[in-house]
Amino acid sequence: MAFFMNKIFLTEHKLLHHSLRWLQENRNHFPAITDDVIIAINEVLQNIYRHAYLLADGMQIDVSITQTEHCLRFDITDYAKPMDLSFLDHEHEPSEEGGMGLRLIKKVAQSFTIEYTGHGHLTQLEFCI
Repeated sequence: MAFFMNKIFLTEHKLLHHSLRWLQENRNHFPAITDDVIIAINEVLQNIYRHAYLLADGMQIDVSITQTEHCLRFDITDYAKPMDLSFLDHEHEPSEEGGMGLRLIKKVAQSFTIEYTGHGHLTQLEFCI
């Protein structure tokens, strides 16, 4: 049996605080939400805020969680303009410009994809139990 939950975030400088609190509050509904999952999801949200929305406040990010018997899937939707997604194909070494977060996401998620949908981007992450 699958369990599903949806949340809408609006970007602002406290996005990380709000998303951390929401994920921690819902650990009882989704036992597979580990600290690594929380860090990876927050990294995705922060990257959307920084890179897709260019730190613009009040922009919508939709987060859906679906948990099945063996996996936890996050569908994260932004409504930004198309971006060059070729950065996903490269190996990222931590540097002063960043790279640590993307590397962490790829390490802890069993699958991680971003695609442009015509109205924004859909980021999907799956964590298997």
